[in-house]
Amino acid sequence: MLDLSQFHWQKVSAWSSDLDFGRTYKDRINKMALVAEARWVEHLAKLAEPFYAKKVKSFETDEEAWDWITS
Repeated sequence: MLDLSQFHWQKVSAWSSDLDFGRTYKDRINKMALVAEARWVEHLAKLAEPFYAKKVKSFETDEEAWDWITS
């Protein structure tokens, strides 16, 4: 689960380490939940799925995210 509720911006230079993480662990991560009350997180989930996990979904609350991850 990735809580993005306080996220504002990330430097482009940090993306390479994020993508390296995805390349290394994507096949081991079944579900990745992104949490924030923002519409852009839904789009980010769709963009992240091919790189970070077998399934990626966005949620507005931690509780919803944990329910999905543990189901």
